[in-house]
Amino acid sequence: MSPGKFLFKSDDPDLEHITLSLEVGITAFETYEAKVVKVIDGDTLKVSLTRLSLVDTVRLLGIDAPETGSDGHAKQQCRYLGVDMTTLHILAKLSTIHLQWLLPRGTAIKLKTTGTPRDDCHRILAGVFIDDVCINRLMVEHGYAMVYQGYSDWESYFDLEAAATQARKGIFGSCEEPFYFASSRLYHRPGCNSAQRISLKYPTTAEARAAGLSPCSLCLPDFRRS
Repeated sequence: MSPGKFLFKSDDPDLEHITLSLEVGITAFETYEAKVVKVIDGDTLKVSLTRLSLVDTVRLLGIDAPETGSDGHAKQQCRYLGVDMTTLHILAKLSTIHLQWLLPRGTAIKLKTTGTPRDDCHRILAGVFIDDVCINRLMVEHGYAMVYQGYSDWESYFDLEAAATQARKGIFGSCEEPFYFASSRLYHRPGCNSAQRISLKYPTTAEARAAGLSPCSLCLPDFRRS
């Protein structure tokens, strides 16, 4: 079943032959309140639309995160970033983890649509905001997503990508985070699923290692592009 479409079947034996299909109406140039259910990858979310409490899929406008597959688009990304497929898949994981830090489960957000409210896969196409902060913009500014001009006339982030590339931020080089969470044995990227209940922080991985901690094998905090 496509994102944005919901099927309802009754448990009543007399009604089991009836199936209702519902697609949430999302209109152009509107703002919708939602809560984050899950980060799928560095440019895609599952959200609960507050008004209806239905889960839908959102594709963030203006950005393109590294792919987890190996199709033609992934190969284009490899050429664009100058990496092999194995490295691209690592960068995809790091991009996802970074978005998980920016948008933890349950975060209240606003979705702003443009002229094309859904794509061919029925995903909502939107800018994602926490108050006045645009998460789409932050992902490029932090270096964890590339620019994507498809789908609509959403604002361009080419200048932000150029600055991130020049500074070798995120997937363009350093893959660093602003801080790292630390447990009794390991240190983690702030968006790591294993760091959700940790409050102790280190500014750098070097300081975490100096404290006798080891890197988390799930979020790869020591990974840097060669």
